[in-house]
Amino acid sequence: QKGEDEAMFVESEISPLVSYAGEGLQKLVEGRKFTTPVHLSQDFTMDEPEIVEGEW
Repeated sequence: QKGEDEAMFVESEISPLVSYAGEGLQKLVEGRKFTTPVHLSQDFTMDEPEIVEGEW
């Protein structure tokens, strides 16, 4: 985030298998910095979501 009053928007994609309405995202991203674009995905064979940064 640029400053306390300035919002910074980034390109990201979150699979609905990871979070449909934003639930549970805080534990995945809190305190982390990402290189955009960011893609969070998960399938039924994975224990934890996969976070892919940069080029897809």
